[in-house]
Amino acid sequence: MGLLVLMGYAFARGLIIFPALTVPELTSLATAFGGPHLSFDYFPSLMEWAVTSGTIGIAVLGFLIGSDALKLFHQPNKEA
Repeated sequence: MGLLVLMGYAFARGLIIFPALTVPELTSLATAFGGPHLSFDYFPSLMEWAVTSGTIGIAVLGFLIGSDALKLFHQPNKEA
């Protein structure tokens, strides 16, 4: 249930952010200022990729440690 709540929050944020990024606010905004770092093109930096992958890694590690400590998945006893 917690995963579904987090996914709902993510989708709600996406519905706010992504439509605003599809069309520039003002038609002349793209040419109003000039410079090498002023553009509408964006690609994440290496630091942003590292933080994202680290966060996902910590979440997966926490889940694996928690599932091992709480015995979430029952494994039948093997009798010889």
